[in-house]
Amino acid sequence: MQDNEQSYVLPFHLMVLEAIGAVLVGLGIPKVVGGFDVVPAQFLFAGYGPVFIGVGVLLMLPGIISLLRQLRERTRSGARRDL
Repeated sequence: MQDNEQSYVLPFHLMVLEAIGAVLVGLGIPKVVGGFDVVPAQFLFAGYGPVFIGVGVLLMLPGIISLLRQLRERTRSGARRDL
């Protein structure tokens, strides 16, 4: 790896939020798209599909924002180096 190449770093707590969010989205999509329940009956409530998808996306947003900030900082620093 060259000195000017850096990898994007996602902290562990954001990776955990990403994983939980992905699981919730994965549980909500079959209900919304296919109309069948993947979640056990004792955890069902009316309209849980869109709620799971919404909460899952919200949990995944901090990780996406973190990666976008890192990308923005890298492009700013790269533009400064080129001057």
